[in-house]
Amino acid sequence: MGSPLTRSLAMLDPRSSPDAYEEFLAVLRRGGAIAYPAETMYGLGAIGPDRENEARLNRMKRRDPASPLIYLTDGWLRCASLCADPRGAGRALAERFWPGPLTIVLPRSDGNGTVAFRQPALPFVHRWIRDLDSLLSSTSANRSGEPPAFTERSVLHSFETELDAIVLDGDFTPRGAPSTIVRIEKSGYTILREGSIPEAQIHTT
Repeated sequence: MGSPLTRSLAMLDPRSSPDAYEEFLAVLRRGGAIAYPAETMYGLGAIGPDRENEARLNRMKRRDPASPLIYLTDGWLRCASLCADPRGAGRALAERFWPGPLTIVLPRSDGNGTVAFRQPALPFVHRWIRDLDSLLSSTSANRSGEPPAFTERSVLHSFETELDAIVLDGDFTPRGAPSTIVRIEKSGYTILREGSIPEAQIHTT
């Protein structure tokens, strides 16, 4: 693999740099893997759902290729065809807490396991999803068992030779709790990880 396409977030503004933006989207449309700045750390992403793309991201992380990933979305409607939503609880949570630090795990519409969604508070990711007309498979940009990537240097050190594009936006200062993860079931819900949104707030939805 050659050197990845490397751009700053500012260079991917479709209004001021339409050609650079389209070049970046073309990488994703070809099934490329990217690193990008998420809310509190760097992430890895690719168009999803796509089994090959997701297996590649997992191999980059040095974990089981079949490990589940989170799908990033620009809103609830893009998720609805992929999941069952017992009692409409998933949609209710999405309408209340998205965009924001809540990952919602729901039964797959085909009955085969579960699927996880989150709408991040990142307008540029919403734009990518809208213009690609696709969810993004996503995971943190670190090898399995290693700390998250908070710096450009750590992303480049770990993944530069394995990525098709890298979006850089400076370094992060580690802060705050991670997203809350809630699993919706027919019988109710289970908090898999309590993070930025307390369980008490989930309970009132």
